[in-house]
Amino acid sequence: MKPGNIRLSRFISSEAGDGTVEYGTIMTYSVIAVALIITIFNAAQSGLIATLTDDAVSRVNWVAAKQAGTWN
Repeated sequence: MKPGNIRLSRFISSEAGDGTVEYGTIMTYSVIAVALIITIFNAAQSGLIATLTDDAVSRVNWVAAKQAGTWN
């Protein structure tokens, strides 16, 4: 095991083949995970998710009203 490597038994197999994962690999996945969390949080803050949810609810209500015959 070279210095700077972290041993993770069931993570991603590295090219070294000795069960170690390079520190950069872990950092890459950490950065991607944080970026996704920030993106989702920003979408929630900007009301994008609420808008999509409202749109979905209005579509369901429209279909229900159409099936019930109360919609033109």
